[in-house]
Amino acid sequence: MTYTVQLLALAKADYRRTFQYIQVRSPQGAENWELAFEQCLDRLRTNPTICSLAPENDLYDYPLYQVLFRTLRGKRYRIVYRIDGQQVTVYRLRGHGQPPLEKGDLPKG
Repeated sequence: MTYTVQLLALAKADYRRTFQYIQVRSPQGAENWELAFEQCLDRLRTNPTICSLAPENDLYDYPLYQVLFRTLRGKRYRIVYRIDGQQVTVYRLRGHGQPPLEKGDLPKG
């Protein structure tokens, strides 16, 4: 079964901000990070249900999941998402050192 993955505006902004931050420091690192991100999205297209619930899950009235990926240097990132039928909606992208999301950090769903 294949799922459709949609990135919300907040997730796209998180992506752009993270990519640009890395690119200034290491263009090759940014390319590697982008590849790891795309591979993670591919995992969500094929089987999003194998991932764990996000720490922020208790803040919302619907299940909120996370999938983790790492850079070559070992820095961990996570994608926070929701599954609704065949649709995976990516709400946010969080990097290492960022605090957990709070109640108002996601759109109402």
